[in-house]
Amino acid sequence: MSKKFLLGLVVTGGVAAYTASKLISEKTKQDIKEHLEEKALDVRDRVLEYKAYAEDASIDLKDKMVDFDEMKNNLSDKFSEKSELLMSQDAYVNAKDALINAKNDLKNKLAMESDDIFEQMTDLTDEFSDLAEEDIYVDSKSAFGEAKDADAAEGKAETIYPDGWTGEK
Repeated sequence: MSKKFLLGLVVTGGVAAYTASKLISEKTKQDIKEHLEEKALDVRDRVLEYKAYAEDASIDLKDKMVDFDEMKNNLSDKFSEKSELLMSQDAYVNAKDALINAKNDLKNKLAMESDDIFEQMTDLTDEFSDLAEEDIYVDSKSAFGEAKDADAAEGKAETIYPDGWTGEK
């Protein structure tokens, strides 16, 4: 039963596609083709733009990592200098507190920078993914309806019946 239904559905779809292709004028076919090509070029351009944005974000991320390495080296140098100066117990306690505060400040700043960079990369990745997965849809009702209206206006509409069918009910 389901095989017959599926076969009937395939045959009906084939007949509908054949009939629709005969009803659409060459001008309308060309218009649809040009419209699809234009949409494909628009999507391609948008993908290339987002690719450039992603590359820029990648370069910015690399620059921030270099800045972070420089900050880390400067901080390490400062701690080394201070540790040489501090030998007494009071100085040790003060230095320990200062070190803990500096470490916490560095962690907070790094976390904020990392979150910002991660959020930017996530946004760019989402936008790029959306573009890559975006499909082009052609509204068949409006496309075929316009073609039918155009053919009717030109007086060229022709009804094609399968063999043995007269079109009478």
